Parts: sequence; C-alpha cells; structure tokens
Amino acid sequence: IFLSIKKLYEARAIPAVECSMLIGIFVAHEVQNLGAFETHATIIIFLFLMSELSKKIDAASRMQLPKKYGRIATVVVAIVALPCAWFAAIKPLPEIYALNSPEKNINQIIFDDFALQNPYPIDTFKTAAHEIVGRYWEQPVIIQKMSPDDRAQWNKNTNQLRTTLDNLAEKNYSNGAWLLLLTQTAYELTTITHTPDDTARAAQFAQRAHELSPNRQEPLFLLAQIRLIENKPTEAIALLTDAIALDRNFGLAYWYRGLAEFIAHKPSDAWIDIDFALRAGTEIKTQKVAEYIYNQLLDAQMTHEAAEFYRRINE
Repeated sequence: IFLSIKKLYEARAIPAVECSMLIGIFVAHEVQNLGAFETHATIIIFLFLMSELSKKIDAASRMQLPKKYGRIATVVVAIVALPCAWFAAIKPLPEIYALNSPEKNINQIIFDDFALQNPYPIDTFKTAAHEIVGRYWEQPVIIQKMSPDDRAQWNKNTNQLRTTLDNLAEKNYSNGAWLLLLTQTAYELTTITHTPDDTARAAQFAQRAHELSPNRQEPLFLLAQIRLIENKPTEAIALLTDAIALDRNFGLAYWYRGLAEFIAHKPSDAWIDIDFALRAGTEIKTQKVAEYIYNQLLDAQMTHEAAEFYRRINE
C-alpha cells in the first residue's frame, strides 16, 4: 500500500497533502487494530499529524530551502507529534490498558460496555477472547497452575465469555465470518475445560458456520477436532475427508485424519495420512503426540514405518 501511494505521488498523480492523508488513514487503521479499540479519534489525530508533516515539506519547498531542512522538519514534527498523537488518542480510553490485565474489570470493559453495540466491535472481541482463552488453549497447564484467586477470576471471565458467545451467535446467525470466529473461540474454550456444554456449543457453532460457508474447509476442520474431543473418530474422519476434498494440500487435515484413523484402529490408513502431512511440512507440536504415533506404529507391527517416522522427527 505504501509503495503504491509513493508511486502515485512520484508520478504527480496526487499532491503531497493527499498523499499524507492516504498514508494517515492506513496508519490510523493499523494503530486502531493494534490498540484493539473502536474510535475515530485515532483517524482524526493521524490525519492531522500527516497534514502537518505535508505542510512542513511544502513550506520548505516554497522557501527554496535545501531538501535536508525539509527532512529535518519532518523528523522533528514526527518525533514530537507522534507520541502526543498516540497519547491523545488513547488517554480518553483507559480501558485499553485493562485488556492486558483481564483480572481488572475485563468483564465490565469488554462485555458489559460493548455487547450492546451494533455491530459488535470484532477487534474488541478478538482481544477479549485471546486474553481469556486464546493464549491458554495450547498450554492449559498454565491455568491449572494459577493461584486460587486468579483461577476464580478466570472462571468468572469464561462465564462472561460463554454468555457473549451465545448472544453473538444469536445476533449473527446468518453471518458466516462471525460464526467461524465464534467457532474458533468456542473450540479453544472446550480444549481447556472439556465440559459437555462447552463442547456442544462449539459443535453447534461449527455446524452453523459450515452451513453458511459450505465451500470453506475451516468449519469442517474445527468440527472434526471437536468430534475427536468427543471420542468420535469415525465422524472426524468423514469431516476431514470432506475438508481435504476442498483443498488437496491441506496438510493439517491429513495430520488429524491420521490421528483419527489411529484411534479408529486403522494404522495403515493413518500412516499414509501422517506421511503425507509430514511431507507437506506439518510440524509436530509436542513430544507426547510424537510418542503416541510411534507407539501406535509399533503396536501395529509396522516397524519399518515406525523407524521412518523416528528418523524424520529427529532430522
């Protein structure tokens, strides 16, 4: 985007002020996403900042000063104005700081204040969901090691998250993008809690997301993983087969289908899928999974395949 704007400016297709405004809009959007809050204050501040920079450059040109003075003026204004603009943009919104500390009124900040907005701010939801489950679901042991007070607060936050998930699913029943996001969050939650209600919620969201987006493999992939949590490998295999039909190079789908086939006592089919996934560049995340596959191959008396698997994971 920056290069395109630069080319337009160099070709004199747009003036300096317009060039600065375009850059300002782009930068403001990225900063807004980084801060994960919904406000037009950042856009206004950065438009003002970029306009001021362009004025300094234009003023230097009219005064026929050497270019270095224009560059110096730009750097000085940027150094002084950028921190001030950032501070001015976020100071009226102290709730941003609380996003990094979910124990500090996160339910009030994220759910109570924003849940009534229409449309619901998607970046705010992503941040809240990450703070509560996104950063823990691959390492649930962190939650198990929390202090009693922290665990109680986390439980409170997850209850708020469940309510918000249900409300958003009802509000966005026909929105495929929202249902996919809700499915991912619900799946992450159930990988931590393993409660029947959380698993059922994740499965319901995944099924609806698939209905809304039948040509996307993500809902099928997530639903298959949920079926594995429910110890339903046959259903998982069928879902992953459908996902692979949509994308023949979907390495993770082959990987999980291989795991499902091991559970379903189909070691030969499982090795074919695991072998394909490894060749496609799929990485083994934990030693525990590697040991499971290796032992399954030995139990099936597939010693050659076990040796090949051992060689690959230790390359």
